[in-house]
Amino acid sequence: MCTVCRHQLPLTDYTFNEENPVDRIFYGRINIKKASSFLHFTDQGIVKNLIHNLKYKNQEQIGEFTGSWYGQIISENNYLPKIDYVIPVPLHWRKLRKRGYNQTALFAQQLAKKIGSEYLDHIMIKTANTRIRDQKEPVGKVVR
Repeated sequence: MCTVCRHQLPLTDYTFNEENPVDRIFYGRINIKKASSFLHFTDQGIVKNLIHNLKYKNQEQIGEFTGSWYGQIISENNYLPKIDYVIPVPLHWRKLRKRGYNQTALFAQQLAKKIGSEYLDHIMIKTANTRIRDQKEPVGKVVR
């Protein structure tokens, strides 16, 4: 990724906030210490293109680059306590076979390395092969 493109990426800075919109998603659902997000996503933005290239265009280096970058940001932050484990969101085995790699695993491996945490990829199992979100469906809606 060139320097110009990198500087166009909309960082959230949620890591440095005591409370943020990602934290609020989990209120009343699960007991968490902290949630965060690295980049702002919009349907027409540069982040959508980046993720699309990572997931569907075999651009695995994007996951490694962004994971390392976010890990560096987190490691420089004294606000957060030590993070024990980094666990990627798994893919269903059919999607993994089709895609050939788990894009979140690439991100998570580099993130764990940068922040000095243990990477564990066998903790969660994806049991349902969920469909791709319809473009007309609002972001944040739970698809069952």
